[in-house]
Amino acid sequence: MVNIYDLYITRSKSELDYFYKLLHFLQYVEMGESTLQIVHLNFGSREIVPNIKFTNTKMNAVVYTFDKESKTVYETIIYNLYDLIKLYIPRSGINVFIYTGHSDGLCLIKKKVRILRMEDFCEMVSLVNKGQKADLMVFDCCLCGNIGTLYVCYDYTKYVLASSSYQSYLSILQTNNFFKKFKDMETFCKNIIKELGSLEKLDKEAYDSDFSLYIMNEAVKELVNLTLNYKHQFNNHRSYVIDSSYYKDLECCFSDLNLDIRPLLKQFVVFNRYHKTKCQNRKVSKKKNVSVPSQLMIILKRPIKDHLKTKADVFLK
Repeated sequence: MVNIYDLYITRSKSELDYFYKLLHFLQYVEMGESTLQIVHLNFGSREIVPNIKFTNTKMNAVVYTFDKESKTVYETIIYNLYDLIKLYIPRSGINVFIYTGHSDGLCLIKKKVRILRMEDFCEMVSLVNKGQKADLMVFDCCLCGNIGTLYVCYDYTKYVLASSSYQSYLSILQTNNFFKKFKDMETFCKNIIKELGSLEKLDKEAYDSDFSLYIMNEAVKELVNLTLNYKHQFNNHRSYVIDSSYYKDLECCFSDLNLDIRPLLKQFVVFNRYHKTKCQNRKVSKKKNVSVPSQLMIILKRPIKDHLKTKADVFLK
């Protein structure tokens, strides 16, 4: 039995349209042995929503549950993180937790809708999962394929699936492979990444996301320590991944210092959609919404100055 728990955030009409397309897909997909529970929170693009762990904010939540026998939906009102957590029903089996929405790589936010930090989402996962590690955490959003995300999530999950690129509004839940018979985690995730790639090619408004699958082992901790020792030596003018120069490819940052971290990456990067052919030292245009392929990024500057501090701030220069 695969239990899938999703927090789905929308903040515009176009995002809501994609969410409704997902619901239409879920009406007809064969759920097999999977159970899916989605909590949907919808906000306006100009709405101001502070972090819901530390601040009470009235929110309308819609809870959808899908399994092979039934489909149910109900509406409720919540005020904070702990109200949100109570909406999810703990189940035994293989437990997958997904965040679908926006992220700057440190927090699960966009503009003034600043729902959660990465560690707040981890707390939600831990409490729903009764203190046990999740089998998989999926960041169905932009820019979470970075060492800060792995550092924060390390004690809460066995695997992380995240993208080091911008991501389109197509959700990873729109893949048939998410609901097929589970064999093993690595095959499960590889099939999902490949199918999502095919869907992005078919959607004219979508662009390619660069998902990677990471296993949380000792090599992650080793690379974390190495990075903390060398981050202040990273070149500010090289190894860009997106249009903001402080999002950098970690392998290239070390390569500039004549250090090869590929043997370490090989130990925990189980699969990635795209392979980097060279280090990119020029910023990508914002208008392109594309990213240079990267197995793992580092974020060296806080993307939004006035949001809460996070555990991943240790990687900032």
